Amino acid sequence: MLATNRNYLHTILLNPVYIGTFEWGGTQYRGSHQQFISARLFETVHAVIHGHHKGKYSKHDIAFRGMLTCAYDDLTVTAELKKGKYVYYRCSGYHGKCDLPRFREEQISEKLGEVLKGIRIPDEVVARITTALEHSQENIEKDSKAQREKLGSA
Repeated sequence: MLATNRNYLHTILLNPVYIGTFEWGGTQYRGSHQQFISARLFETVHAVIHGHHKGKYSKHDIAFRGMLTCAYDDLTVTAELKKGKYVYYRCSGYHGKCDLPRFREEQISEKLGEVLKGIRIPDEVVARITTALEHSQENIEKDSKAQREKLGSA
């Protein structure tokens, strides 16, 4: 019973009718009905819901997991550990058989290494990037804390 209620709650939270719109035939329209919540709150809810659906990674370190997209059908390239030590990548194949051949992690590492070999980032740029990333992480943590407090008081 609890799972059904959670699924229904998920459906409600993702329904654009609460911000005064509806979808018909793949197109979104402005409705004549009253808007129950702000579009900003609706977007915040979506960000929270979709933020919790990140893939769960195994204990094995797979270098390029979640970073590659298939050039043939724009789907995710997934990684598999074989025989406990070989990492193979392949198209997830949600649309059926794909032309992307399987390839080993060493192959992509070598190709990426060749591309990156001639790139040098000046120390000043590295320092600015590091500062910006630290500042961004602080903002993310502050926003997350504020969202949790806001949801806790509601």
